Amino acid sequence: MNPSNSNQSEEVIHYWDYFRSLCNRLEMTRQFIDHSVENGVMRNANVNSFEFQQLIMLASAEFENLCKIICLHIDKSFNVKTSNIVLISKTILNKYPKITEVKVGTDYCVLQPLNNWAIIKSSNQETENVIGIEWWKANNSIKHESFNNFHLATLENAVNSLASLMVVELYLIKLKINSVNESLEKPCSYFENLYESARFIDNEKSLPDF
Repeated sequence: MNPSNSNQSEEVIHYWDYFRSLCNRLEMTRQFIDHSVENGVMRNANVNSFEFQQLIMLASAEFENLCKIICLHIDKSFNVKTSNIVLISKTILNKYPKITEVKVGTDYCVLQPLNNWAIIKSSNQETENVIGIEWWKANNSIKHESFNNFHLATLENAVNSLASLMVVELYLIKLKINSVNESLEKPCSYFENLYESARFIDNEKSLPDF
């Protein structure tokens, strides 16, 4: 194996294993809180806890970290030190517009966590804002004022932040080693990868954008 390929494989395994560790923590909460969905709505979506707060913050930090790596893959001159969520979003959405179509399976439903991820102009057309990732806004609110915004540390935000992280994990794995088999061979406990699996006979489940 080419040493470069080996290093890339080790890198994505590192990120994937960390993601799986976060999923394990989310999975553990099912012992205490019903995660089921009724008529498309999570029964206990607004239940909040310190565990959900931590998961939201950890998932959001890793989402940003992996998105920056993807941005560097798209544009070698991308400045990770001065970038923000607007620049990250513009770079990724311009290159991979179908990332919003990616679905993630759970025991209760199929999620499309980045479905509404987009950039919009402010009313005065002078600034741009990111929409469609409410868990990211919740993370920022919690990070800067956790006591007053503890109500945002919900099951729904924890699930959606980790589901969104899984999407960028899959894109990074695909970019680095041209396959998402790693996520199939070492599945996480809470979410299911619905792409590039041999069990899909029609093989229409290719990862969007690739």
